[in-house]
Amino acid sequence: MGTIYGMNLDHMPELGWTIGYPLALVLMVATSVVLFRVFKRQRWL
Repeated sequence: MGTIYGMNLDHMPELGWTIGYPLALVLMVATSVVLFRVFKRQRWL
């Protein structure tokens, strides 16, 4: 978890939400997949 968000776990508002942290992880993975596909399609990878 420290490598994703850093060590400031007391001041992360999404930790108080029911689906906040899982949603943040899903958004990070989705962004990575979209960028990978775009770069692969443009032959940058």
